[in-house]
Amino acid sequence: MRARLAGAGYTVVLADDDTVTAGQAAGSAFVLVAQSSSSNAPAVKALAGVAIPVWVAKPYLFDDFGLTLGAASTDYGDKPGSALTISDPTHPMAAGRTGTVTIQAGGRVS
Repeated sequence: MRARLAGAGYTVVLADDDTVTAGQAAGSAFVLVAQSSSSNAPAVKALAGVAIPVWVAKPYLFDDFGLTLGAASTDYGDKPGSALTISDPTHPMAAGRTGTVTIQAGGRVS
């Protein structure tokens, strides 16, 4: 990810998930909270208040950033399997699909 962003002309600054501050994000184009970040780190959760776009790649932080409701393994989490059920085909993320849709072959879905 770092190489791709740098290759696209972005200056990439890495920050430790235990010590990062919202102030460090000031002036940035966006913040990426990596999958490897601790979902229990108060410093990471504090990034929910920054005034720039934040891309959250850690499912267990989705509720802290207001991206989903708060029930782990129901509203967010890590599930085995290769399909999901689309209950609202009018939602933009459904892209017109309905029912059970295979999204990957094997592995886990976050």
